[in-house]
Amino acid sequence: MTGKGYFVKCPVCENKFDRSVVNSVKINNRYYHEKCAEEKQKLQNDKEELIKFIQKCIGQEVNKKITNQVEKFGRDGYKFKGIQLTIEYYLLLGYELNAQEGLSFVPYYYNDAKHHYIMKQKANKAAEEVDEPVKQRSIRIKDPELRERHRKKGDIDIEEL
Repeated sequence: MTGKGYFVKCPVCENKFDRSVVNSVKINNRYYHEKCAEEKQKLQNDKEELIKFIQKCIGQEVNKKITNQVEKFGRDGYKFKGIQLTIEYYLLLGYELNAQEGLSFVPYYYNDAKHHYIMKQKANKAAEEVDEPVKQRSIRIKDPELRERHRKKGDIDIEEL
């Protein structure tokens, strides 16, 4: 079957295709491959989820600075889910998210956060694969101060030398 020659360029993959032959989706007067449209929608959903997460963290509407940073990080190849995990990691380290400072920390913590969550997933997977239950043992350690009191008078203290 030949098409009528309605060639369009997909904004996601930038490949030209005949929209009368190839299954396509029209979004805002632009034609996308079905798969590319799904990818675009997923990215949009991830971005909206990130914005909601940031709003929850800072307790107010996201300002223009943060919105621009999110857009820039997306263009620079950072994944929106990855940015969210980076913020969670940043908060886990004890820092606070500030609307005035924005997300300037993301490029510095992104790889550390990625490594942290990969290791966490590996640990969870390893814990699930354990066949036998882990036996718990209690170990009692004497207080160092008590050991100091019971030392004999003739002992040499290296710190005093």
